[in-house]
Amino acid sequence: MRTSTPGSSQTPASGDFSDVVVKTPYGEIPWSGLSRLSEEEMKLLMRDAVNKTYRFLCKLFDERAGGELILRLDERDLVPHWDDPDPV
Repeated sequence: MRTSTPGSSQTPASGDFSDVVVKTPYGEIPWSGLSRLSEEEMKLLMRDAVNKTYRFLCKLFDERAGGELILRLDERDLVPHWDDPDPV
């Protein structure tokens, strides 16, 4: 894998990535052979993410349910080695 500097992009010689391959321990995979999502699959994925985020935010900002959720999350430290945030 070639590295590039942050903020730069590389364009393949063909311009359409038909000359690009991904090298793996098992051989080369043409760019066109990599897994892709169709427009419909991407739409379903985005809709699912939006719906789950919306439900979470609704629950978080509900007076009763949000308070309970915050208390439950506070009971366990999911990232024990992180510093506590600075006080506001």
